[in-house]
Amino acid sequence: RLDEAREEFLAAAAHEFKTPLAVIKAYAQLMARREPAEGQALAVIQRQVDRLSRLVQHLLDTSRLRLDVGDETHERFDLAAVAGEVVTRMRGIAPRHALRLATNGPAPVLGDRERISRVITSMIENGVRFSPGGGEVETQVGATGHEATLAVRDHGLGIPPDRQGRVF
Repeated sequence: RLDEAREEFLAAAAHEFKTPLAVIKAYAQLMARREPAEGQALAVIQRQVDRLSRLVQHLLDTSRLRLDVGDETHERFDLAAVAGEVVTRMRGIAPRHALRLATNGPAPVLGDRERISRVITSMIENGVRFSPGGGEVETQVGATGHEATLAVRDHGLGIPPDRQGRVF
């Protein structure tokens, strides 16, 4: 019960951080338009707010996953269609990046659609984050036989070889 209470608290705290971060970012954007000379400093504020927002979202996602154990709703859905929805939504968030989707047709899967959508979103966000100057982030979805695959590829900094073993 204590673990559940802790997770609920973390989820609530993370959710409460979202509103003030959005307000800070909005005011920094407004000030950047009004005071172009302060643009560089305000851009730093906006980047740090974005960083905090990603951390808060990660905390929320982690708390949701821990609280939702056993609550999965399995349904049949098209992984390619869900990836397409995520890519379309992310284009508005990452206008400097060319977000592309490549599929070889439908990719039917059985799983928790909402969780899979969150995972795809996180993968694309990582591709955007580690391609700071813009560039292409490609999401590929394929299906062969009874297996569906999803991959996100960017042309950013990459993962140093000595850390790849921990990641993969």
